[in-house]
Amino acid sequence: MKKIFIIAAMFCISILAACGNDTSPKESKPTVQENAENTSENETEELNPNEESSLKKDTSNEDKLKNFEEYSYLNKEIPNLNELEAIIETDNPNKRVILYQEGNQKKEYKSIFIKNQKRLKIIHLNKDGEIFNNIID
Repeated sequence: MKKIFIIAAMFCISILAACGNDTSPKESKPTVQENAENTSENETEELNPNEESSLKKDTSNEDKLKNFEEYSYLNKEIPNLNELEAIIETDNPNKRVILYQEGNQKKEYKSIFIKNQKRLKIIHLNKDGEIFNNIID
């Protein structure tokens, strides 16, 4: 019985020893500090004020919206549409959701356009609730 135990122990030790002798070269992984340094260098390069910034304000609100099918209805139902900032929250093949706010203040309107049904909903968030809910041409 002792011989079987000794043979099994030696077998396990030889397997462990073989696993520990990995001679393949290992890639060095950057440390957390190196990653932080690289990130901060990249950020400063991207935000160089002397170069043209991609952070410039998007085109005007009207330019953003006038190519959308629902623009004429939005223009009729939202009285101060050209004064509001349009924030496109969702625009996928099924629907488009746009929030409208004045400057950095609260959002005033929300439009939801279901594309395959051509249904437009316009909601006045602060006062009137839903002000338009129809299928458009």
